[in-house]
Amino acid sequence: MPPEVNPSSLDFGTLEYDPDVPDGPDGHIGPKVPKSMQVVITNPNNEKVTWDVVITGAPLSLDTKQVTINPHGQETVTVTVEKDSLTSGKHDAILHVDQNHWDTQCKITVTI
Repeated sequence: MPPEVNPSSLDFGTLEYDPDVPDGPDGHIGPKVPKSMQVVITNPNNEKVTWDVVITGAPLSLDTKQVTINPHGQETVTVTVEKDSLTSGKHDAILHVDQNHWDTQCKITVTI
């Protein structure tokens, strides 16, 4: 069975980014825009499974490229905005959690 990804979408919101202003101590870029968000990947299978985790689209990074999850267990993956690579406009990305023929997706949006 394919993995479950929760939430099924992430929206970092709209951020006003000034490359000359450092990130705030509260982990935000600009006013109330989180620098990182998390998704939880759940293994619904009765056996340990390893999935690849990749992002396509916008300038975002992951804290891991692969997760191995015990039967019916969970793993948290952190998605981070790569602020130095951002340009004005809406950026769409997709987080893919896949193995062989399974590809569960989480849609991601960041607007500058």
